[in-house]
Amino acid sequence: MILALPASCAAWFVLSPEDPAPYLATIESLPVPPTWEVVHTQTLRQVLIGTRADRYYLVDADPEDIAPIVEDVLRSAGLEIYDRVASSDWCDNRPIGATPAIVCPRKPIPTCRENGPGGPVSCTVIAFRWLSMEPSLEKSMVERVSVGVSPRSDVFSVGVNDQFHEIDGRDRALVTISADRTTARYFWSSPTPRASETAR
Repeated sequence: MILALPASCAAWFVLSPEDPAPYLATIESLPVPPTWEVVHTQTLRQVLIGTRADRYYLVDADPEDIAPIVEDVLRSAGLEIYDRVASSDWCDNRPIGATPAIVCPRKPIPTCRENGPGGPVSCTVIAFRWLSMEPSLEKSMVERVSVGVSPRSDVFSVGVNDQFHEIDGRDRALVTISADRTTARYFWSSPTPRASETAR
């Protein structure tokens, strides 16, 4: 019994989620346009889904027009835009495990895409800031800021868990900004830290 107590305490410290306050501070430091209306802010501090901060805005514009503004906001805050690309096997339609492997050409993923043929457009912008750089991508850490822009609507569901509720969109777009931390391995196409680089 005496030995079990220190073990359980150690497990709590290992599994205890980190403080989300720094991620909320990151979101609050972003120079978003004053016309963006904040409708909900939350922090999540859970072992299984991780720690992050979210903020939701209503914007009277279409997603395609908002996305470039989002990129400017993130860059002006010192973040680097992550260029998303399709997985290296996106053109290989053969059964899993088939050989030899097919090398597919690099395929950028557009920032804005239709939600189905002819459907409304949604946009996604991801940015990052180096926290530490190690020879291994698994040990290199980045701060990640993800922004989703949903099409205009009259009703949106925002938040998660006990913070979940519906808001009146009044035919505006919804911008969701989330900040958290992850390893550089998440960015499987880029960024790739170089040995000559040091932590910033």
